Amino acid sequence: MIPAIHQQRSRPTAPGHPLLPGKTGWNPLIGGWEPGIHAEGEAQALEARLRRIGVDVVRPADAGEGRSCLLDPKREWGLVYVVAHGAFFPWPRSSDSQLSLVDKTVVRAGDWLHSGCRAALVFLNACELGQGVVHRAGDLNGFPLALRARKTTADLSALSPVAPEDAHSFAAAFYEELPDSDSLAAFRQACLTAIGLEKPPSAWAPYVHSGFPVRIPDGHRLRADQSRKSADVVKTATQDESEGPRT
Repeated sequence: MIPAIHQQRSRPTAPGHPLLPGKTGWNPLIGGWEPGIHAEGEAQALEARLRRIGVDVVRPADAGEGRSCLLDPKREWGLVYVVAHGAFFPWPRSSDSQLSLVDKTVVRAGDWLHSGCRAALVFLNACELGQGVVHRAGDLNGFPLALRARKTTADLSALSPVAPEDAHSFAAAFYEELPDSDSLAAFRQACLTAIGLEKPPSAWAPYVHSGFPVRIPDGHRLRADQSRKSADVVKTATQDESEGPRT
């Protein structure tokens, strides 16, 4: 079972709040540029997955362009997903906590607090940035504070370091489940998947989901189901061909 803390971090609400209520489209911003953690490959894989279900994805060509997108307060996204290095600084330097997109290109928590974009769902796949040590009862700081201030509906992040291969696997499991559920249920299933594969707690326990559960629009959910059914048909046909004619 998943420790109760993972689910208690999310405020109770009816499941499935839509991403960016009132908007018909879903416009993800996907970023990954750091070669040392194979971030670009992971971003490309997620882009391909989302395009298969009819989603128009924005994936900036370089970290500088990505930083500009993240720090544009006029932009609103259905999903922001960034693969990067994280550097957490405790209070009173919590605003200096960094999302390091690539060498010398960083987004500080203070930057996002003052001029960050708005998004329904933010997944920062970077070590330690889920930390927002409470220095006074009821206060947040660091990236958790910045995301709340910029009206993020739900966010996922890690409290401690996660190995790159485990971070990639967790994200893949999360996005595999998301079209059929909401962000909290997909987060829970990603944890269960890691446990089922007998991965160590360090591969899944650092992740936390905060905020209200959100879901992708119904049209993309339907296309995701159709895409999976098509893949199953192809898989079955391939297996039949490999087995040869039946007598």
